[in-house]
Amino acid sequence: MRVAIVIKTLSPGGAEELVVTQLAVAKRYGDINEFEVWLPIGTEDDYVPRIEAEGVPVIKLASGGWRQRLWPLLLFLRTLRTEVAVVHNHSPSTAPVTRLAVAVRRLTGTNVGHVYTEHAGWGTRHPLVRALSRLTVGIDDATFIVSKNAMATLPPRVSRQTEVLYHGVDREALLGESLERSEARSQLGLPSETADDEFVVGIVANLFENKNHALALRAAADVCGSHPRVRFIAIGEGECRASLEALLGELGLEDRFAFVGSLPGASKYFTAFDAVLLCSRNEGLPVVIMEAFAFGLPVVATDVGGLHEMVEDGVSGLLVPDDDTGALASALIQLISDEDLRSRLSAGAGRTSAKFDALATNRVTSAAYEA
Repeated sequence: MRVAIVIKTLSPGGAEELVVTQLAVAKRYGDINEFEVWLPIGTEDDYVPRIEAEGVPVIKLASGGWRQRLWPLLLFLRTLRTEVAVVHNHSPSTAPVTRLAVAVRRLTGTNVGHVYTEHAGWGTRHPLVRALSRLTVGIDDATFIVSKNAMATLPPRVSRQTEVLYHGVDREALLGESLERSEARSQLGLPSETADDEFVVGIVANLFENKNHALALRAAADVCGSHPRVRFIAIGEGECRASLEALLGELGLEDRFAFVGSLPGASKYFTAFDAVLLCSRNEGLPVVIMEAFAFGLPVVATDVGGLHEMVEDGVSGLLVPDDDTGALASALIQLISDEDLRSRLSAGAGRTSAKFDALATNRVTSAAYEA
């Protein structure tokens, strides 16, 4: 069976990482289906080499120039003419287009399956996208959403046909591709004299307003004031970099907090970390937490969105209120100071990792394709 995976862009992000992981898992573990990826808009190639390495072609429908304005038409025509058996859409703005094309195909006697995965709550969507989704969602043969928290934002008619499906990571591949601790720290630019027992907090998130790195910086100033052998490493790039670097200078944290930019295969550097920090104002089910758990790393995170479905406070990590500098700094200091607590949280993170396993997710989606 041939399946088309549709995602609007392949710029670095959580939904994109999950799609790439699911494709790799499906191919690696002998899935009977064949795949192709349709990229309706954008020229980003961040994930293309990883996808093509699995033998999956990436078809760019509107890669730059005037054609980008026509992406809805190009996507509609592609779906109308395709010979794939199932279209699996992962983007809210592209899903109504493929649904309508599938509906036309069915009217002419050609059955094409349509599966949709929603990666965030409806509150984050443009009103027009929500309206079109409400009108067309009934065309789906299967509709998934990545968390219970996101499910609670759906209108009743939509939620009745939607199933919560926790996505996951390929734990075996993550651990196999990771660097040795000393090499990971060296490649992240940590000084060679950095002792192995120096505590390193990792932040893996794009530098966007929602990720609230400013909160991490303010908390880091408090933490480093009492614990000088702590370093913060932020992997990611984005529109807020200039303002964050200005705040970094104001707080005098240049030798304790580093923005290292976007790094391909960021998960291979997790061996450099002793804990993972996420300060977002809103989240669905972030991949970085799944990756942290795969490495048995305790997590400190703001209690927003679907994070309480992932992180059990005091068991696999520590949750703090949103935008509370004092609470965040206190949680980090507690984690750094208490070795027994770190050991318990690390063990809890490892156990929780089994809940977010890409192979289990693949079994569910494959069954949906067959149905």
